[in-house]
Amino acid sequence: MGLQAICLLSFLFFFSCSKAILNSKATHAREIKVFQKGDREILYLGTTHIAKPSFFQEMKMQIDSLRDEGYVFFKEGVYFEQNTAAGLKDTLQRKFRQLMGLTIGDYTDKNNKTLPKFYSDGDYLMQTDSLLGLNKTDRLVDLSYNKMINLHEEKYGAIRLTKCDWQTDLYDKYECKDGNALKKSFYVVDIARTEHLFNELLKSENKKIAVVYGAGHFKWLYPDMLKAGFNYKNKRLSFK
Repeated sequence: MGLQAICLLSFLFFFSCSKAILNSKATHAREIKVFQKGDREILYLGTTHIAKPSFFQEMKMQIDSLRDEGYVFFKEGVYFEQNTAAGLKDTLQRKFRQLMGLTIGDYTDKNNKTLPKFYSDGDYLMQTDSLLGLNKTDRLVDLSYNKMINLHEEKYGAIRLTKCDWQTDLYDKYECKDGNALKKSFYVVDIARTEHLFNELLKSENKKIAVVYGAGHFKWLYPDMLKAGFNYKNKRLSFK
């Protein structure tokens, strides 16, 4: 489809990364949401994108085990469409920063002053494919920056970048308050991306799929899967 899968490791569900989740003992990593319909089984492994090492260790054990059982993995990750010019990339990132109220990227990057300080205090790791045991053969199922901005603007009108937006470096503290789309990311970050995931799951011919996505998306995916005729149950793996 002419898309360059440049995963920016900027998995979007920022607001799911609360201190409560970060300070957890990661036992919820073993909990798998299971959808079944006929001979198809779709598992949902909810992630948090910055966490203590124990969380990612358990997630990797989980993913390694499922890979051995023959599951195909669907993962999230935002990217630019192929051949997106440098100037357009900058504009898209600035528009997205206005939507989010911060610049997404490596949440442990101390140079990213848009993020809360505790994100880079050294106790946490940023989610990466290698930490989770994911690789390039796994399927990236997400929306591009280009598509998300287009979807927002089609629904709500053009995002107007202000003088403050242009003058504030992407990684400096973001204090702009006059944007017409300030912190209005809910539709594209939560709803549109989950709808895209749902549609790709329905189109797939794979019988065994494991979805590795931000935990917060599950509540939007769940009712659509039931409407599509899937039965739901919880499944817990036990590790020796």
